[in-house]
Amino acid sequence: MKHYLTKLAHALSISLTHILERWNAFFDPQQIVENPPAAMPDPEIDHIAQEAILKQVPVQITVQLNGHKQILSGRLFIDRRHTDVLFLTRLENSNLTRIIFKQQIQAISLQNQPQMQLRKTS
Repeated sequence: MKHYLTKLAHALSISLTHILERWNAFFDPQQIVENPPAAMPDPEIDHIAQEAILKQVPVQITVQLNGHKQILSGRLFIDRRHTDVLFLTRLENSNLTRIIFKQQIQAISLQNQPQMQLRKTS
């Protein structure tokens, strides 16, 4: 009985590898892209990030993390020692700092701060 189970397991593994080899020959995994990520070009992301850092303007960033997207807002700053990392401080709490790798950024936009309108008293 023991030899029968090992022969059956061996036959199943051989047939499974044969099926997988034929499947990979028919469907090339390198050519199949179901949903390509829509991301901004890297030079545009770098340009907007540098502009936001120089002008100290709040930004809104879409970040891709493990298949999930997050939208973050705050002020960016950099450290000259780390070229592929941006740091984001939240507007609500400037003591909290988030580390964002440039490869994770899908989109970035500058947030326009609304100008305060003063009422005229008559």
